[in-house]
Amino acid sequence: MPAKKGAAPVQEDHADKKKEVEETKESKSNKENHHPIASTKSDTAKPKRPASAYNLFVSSKRAEVKAQNPDLGPKDMIKHIAGLWKNASEAEKQKFKTLHEQEKAKLEAAQKAAEDPKPAKRKDASQDEEEKDTKKRKAEIGKKKTVK
Repeated sequence: MPAKKGAAPVQEDHADKKKEVEETKESKSNKENHHPIASTKSDTAKPKRPASAYNLFVSSKRAEVKAQNPDLGPKDMIKHIAGLWKNASEAEKQKFKTLHEQEKAKLEAAQKAAEDPKPAKRKDASQDEEEKDTKKRKAEIGKKKTVK
């Protein structure tokens, strides 16, 4: 089939598309924030949530199950541990629920401490003396005004 008049060769079209793709890649890489939900310093400073009772159970049983069944993959290991949790007595579950509550209390205390403003700096002894002298002078001036 003969080529149309004024039509660009196919190879040139591909080269133009490649240039466009490269330019868009460069412009995207030059942007400050690639992702709309970028993590900030304040996000990383926040303490993590406390582990749930189930997660605490899993972390305590993982090594034991791995030792008994070294051929289990991660997915099968979690299935096995989930079965152990399901069949665990209420007393055993309560032990992990108590641990969860303790972690939760620690986290809340840490959050409160982070929210409270820092205590004022302790003053030097010389600053304390200066303040006392100033208060005395003001009191004396006040007495002189009331006496007149």
